[in-house]
Amino acid sequence: MVAEWVLAIAEATTAVAAVTGVGVAYWQLSEIASQTRIQGDRERQWQTIAACQRYINDPVLVEAKRRIWVARGNGTQDHISDPQSVRQDAIFLVNFLDTIAIGVRQKVYMKDIVKDNLAIIMMDAVARFIEGGWGDFKINKDHLRDLVALVQELRDQRPIHTAVP
Repeated sequence: MVAEWVLAIAEATTAVAAVTGVGVAYWQLSEIASQTRIQGDRERQWQTIAACQRYINDPVLVEAKRRIWVARGNGTQDHISDPQSVRQDAIFLVNFLDTIAIGVRQKVYMKDIVKDNLAIIMMDAVARFIEGGWGDFKINKDHLRDLVALVQELRDQRPIHTAVP
């Protein structure tokens, strides 16, 4: 009879240990999953920052911006007299920004980081090159749907600031 009690206690202890082991394993797996998500988010952050920095650092983009600057009389004119002379540069810039917008839509890039780094640049590019602010570049906005949609969303979210009297 004592042996049965010892056996029952041993089985109960084994059961408690098994349940505890399962609980610990579940906790460890959930921690691993959490760490993996955090690492993935950090990687997305760095990829987004790197993509945004390319607008500033990429030599081809820098040269395209320089040619557009020169076409604006070294930045002194609000209009480009011959938009077709820098049309390819404008297309290159808006295509790059559209690629970023596609990445945001597909959740490859993080919208908040893109917004903080490129929102004004994107809004200006759409206004100047697609909507005709600097001239008619003959750029079809239907080919840049993601950029146009993101810019519209950014415009809708952007608060209007007024000077305090």
